[in-house]
Amino acid sequence: MANPRLSGKCTEMITEMHSRTEVLISDMSNIKDGQKELRKELGDIRSSITDLKVSTKGYAENLQNVKCEFEEHKKEHQQTFGRIIAILGIVVTFISITVSVLFNLFRR
Repeated sequence: MANPRLSGKCTEMITEMHSRTEVLISDMSNIKDGQKELRKELGDIRSSITDLKVSTKGYAENLQNVKCEFEEHKKEHQQTFGRIIAILGIVVTFISITVSVLFNLFRR
């Protein structure tokens, strides 16, 4: 014959185990939901990193293009400055020759 006191204790233990099991199941469900959210956030972070890499690559290409254009512009300025100096040299030479010729003409 079953002892009623033991049965009551068993029922109490079974009830407690059942409530603990429900808590564990609830915790597991929350953990799974948290994992889903973390996976989604990780996917968003990876997407952001990819976008950042693409943007950085674009900025680097633009910077390289600007640098090339600057170098070309600098060369053009140097060539123009060189031409101006050459023209001024020619003009000064002609003026010097003219002054020398005029000076020699008036000297005689």
